Amino acid sequence: MDYFELYMIVLSISMLFLYPELIRHNNKCNLVLYLISSILLLMLNSLLYKFSGDYVYYILYIDSIQSKISFADQIQLVHYNYEIGFAFLCWILKVMFGDSNLVYQILIFIPSVFLLSSFYIKSKIPLFSLVIYIAHFHWWMGLVLIRQLYALIFVLLAIWYLFNKRSVLNYCIFILIASLFHNSSLVLLLLPVYMFFNFDIKYQIMLILIFFIIGQIGVLSFAFDLVFSNISRGSTYANYLEIDKGLNYLAYLEKVLVFLLLIKWKNKLSETIYRNNLLFYSFALIVCGLFFKTEVASRLLTYFDIYIYVYIIPLLIWNLKRKQRIMAFMVVIPYLFFYLYRFISITIVF
Repeated sequence: MDYFELYMIVLSISMLFLYPELIRHNNKCNLVLYLISSILLLMLNSLLYKFSGDYVYYILYIDSIQSKISFADQIQLVHYNYEIGFAFLCWILKVMFGDSNLVYQILIFIPSVFLLSSFYIKSKIPLFSLVIYIAHFHWWMGLVLIRQLYALIFVLLAIWYLFNKRSVLNYCIFILIASLFHNSSLVLLLLPVYMFFNFDIKYQIMLILIFFIIGQIGVLSFAFDLVFSNISRGSTYANYLEIDKGLNYLAYLEKVLVFLLLIKWKNKLSETIYRNNLLFYSFALIVCGLFFKTEVASRLLTYFDIYIYVYIIPLLIWNLKRKQRIMAFMVVIPYLFFYLYRFISITIVF
């Protein structure tokens, strides 16, 4: 049995476990099924981590860490191209455990456990959230974009404070912490400003179209090249903004359809939840439309997609009647199978 088949088996088992959850079976049963699926996914992580595209680079960096010297001395001796928060975490783990492969596995394990826990606590249909994550996000977020996965944890905490506690200060603090693991999260500091204006739907759509057109012109990369050429980690930022490394039109269209779905199912959400999430996702489409042709667009969209796909779409489906939930399940599941199959067969080499 190859890893491709293992991936599909884990997804299939999690999907089979969905039925009791969709018909609102007892919580104890759902918890047991969720734990089984989560353990299977963590075991899959331990088998697949060496196939990650960034594995070699991270291992080389972890190997270079000298555990017998202070972190301050370490960053003086070793040239690193990673954010300070991630570099410090790697140093702590290397001092504690020594073995580079073990350190790398722990780096994957910590945020994975947080995400799996948050699905169960915050999602109305935890197993459905897990299935969406496995099919749509797990490979990139769980195994490749490790630094961004840590940033995502703090972004999710920030969003919770912004939407539930209306605390802009706490939101900004968590976004700044997230930036210590991946600088792309700093763009999200603009979200409270955008939400403050509380644009009507027609203005949100207008802004989405305007910034998408600007993004199609493709001049941003050249402007940012000039800005980043003389600063620390500037070459990395310039690479993120290089033309023709961004989203494809089908991927962006999928996000637009999700935005329209939120509008259509307005009555399935409370007024506050609807307003917050519509503004949140229109902001995502504006930002990613602006950077459409650059790699940073796909990295930024991950923050928004995880939240909307894994937490909000299950909430929408949960608010449907039982027959409607089953019908929605029957539409989404084949799509997720197809998405994962196509993604693995095209992208991943085991």
